[in-house]
Amino acid sequence: MAKNTVQKPHQNYLVWLVGGLLMLLLVLLSFAQPMDPDMGWHLRNGADILSKGFPRGDLYSWTMAGYPWVPHEWATDVLMAWLYRLGGLWALVIFFAGVITTIFYLAAGVVKTSPLIRIIVALAGFLVSWFVVGVRPQMFTLLGLVGVLYLLFTWRRQPVSKLIYWLPLIFAAWANLHGGFSAGFLIIGIFWAGEVLRHILRGKKPTRLSVELLNWRQLWQLAGVAIVSVVATLFNPNGWRVYLELWQTFTDKDVLANISEWLPLSLTNVGSYNVVLVVILLLGLLWANHWKFDLTKLVLAITVFFISTTAWRHLPLFAIAAMPLLAEQLDGVLRHGMPKLLQTTVGVLGLVLVVGGVGAWQWARLSPVMFDPAVYGRSYGYPYDAVQYLKEHPGGERMYNEYNWGGYLVWQLPERQVFIDGRMAIWTTPTVKIFDEFKNISNINDAETSLVTLAKWQVDTVFTGSGRPLNKYLNDSGGWEAVYSDALAVVWRKVSS
Repeated sequence: MAKNTVQKPHQNYLVWLVGGLLMLLLVLLSFAQPMDPDMGWHLRNGADILSKGFPRGDLYSWTMAGYPWVPHEWATDVLMAWLYRLGGLWALVIFFAGVITTIFYLAAGVVKTSPLIRIIVALAGFLVSWFVVGVRPQMFTLLGLVGVLYLLFTWRRQPVSKLIYWLPLIFAAWANLHGGFSAGFLIIGIFWAGEVLRHILRGKKPTRLSVELLNWRQLWQLAGVAIVSVVATLFNPNGWRVYLELWQTFTDKDVLANISEWLPLSLTNVGSYNVVLVVILLLGLLWANHWKFDLTKLVLAITVFFISTTAWRHLPLFAIAAMPLLAEQLDGVLRHGMPKLLQTTVGVLGLVLVVGGVGAWQWARLSPVMFDPAVYGRSYGYPYDAVQYLKEHPGGERMYNEYNWGGYLVWQLPERQVFIDGRMAIWTTPTVKIFDEFKNISNINDAETSLVTLAKWQVDTVFTGSGRPLNKYLNDSGGWEAVYSDALAVVWRKVSS
């Protein structure tokens, strides 16, 4: 005789209570620290667009002045600048917390499940992305990915809805918000391939779930809409050059080998542990459900997983692509009720303590940096005190600076142009690649190369980290004077001959 799965009134109350607490936990965790090294130049660029119009050449560096850079996040920069003007860092953090919460809650709803399962899946996806999400334009790429997935799977359930005709509009907006819109075409391609594979294997694997199957006419319809969506991305101030920017970024070996978020995933880093746990959870759920799955969801999860291991910044792509499969599999295990632990007083009280603890922790780490620029700089490793020195002691027009400080200096020291910042890693002319010049100066093994490159660029001010070998090179050379130093930064000035 089948078990009665009708929930009692107190069980319904517990489901809503536990679901509400888990949702609050997701919201609280989404409050990210505004510490991205590029945030500063995004704010400055957005403010300049509001006051001066769209940039036609670089205004912030003296080494590549006038370079025809591609500000593909220009609309996000404007939004960030407006929010900062409206409410400072708090406005940015609150807004992006809302975006991050929306991303994972919507992604968990691509598959129709119970509200509780949806929130659990959203939390799992967030935890995979913990070290990447934040106050940064990339969040709009994650939001765009969710929108594409939501439309694709909803359309597959209801092909007559014509929902895929919204895709060109999504891509037109996305191409002005962040250059990661190319990931949306990747998702469409994998979805299309998964549906084709289902046609090829139809009837051969009975363990697969019986779900809607698009016919060939509908698949070619999707391909046509994707082509129109590519055309739609050209409706941006940069035109086709956004694709050139993407190509240069994804093929530049210096970027891929030297910038931390572009390095491959490593199991020696604690940031990878959540990914491993989610993969293990998925395998366990597939086993518990006797390997019954929607093939397209599985193809998406596996393909994007391997793509995501190529760079840390891609981890949220895997989280979002895997969430439909995770929701499907978790629903197969928990559809008859929530875990026993969450139905007990001890379980609910424990969850209340976790939510309260996370809220207190977030307030303790965020509130001091929001109101005091000095605390902000010192907390996140930015040279606030050295910047104040440079404001009070102007001089020198050709300043060398650390790569990771460039965005902060563009924002907080607007009266000085920088040597390099986060926009410039791929910038190349027939005679100069500025990231190579930066590496030559910061060389940890060759004092001669450092000093020769400084002389080549006629640098008169060096603004570097206190622990850099460059400090020893400058001191030993006899041609430089340390005019400021603290635990974080040293400012050197060229001695007049």
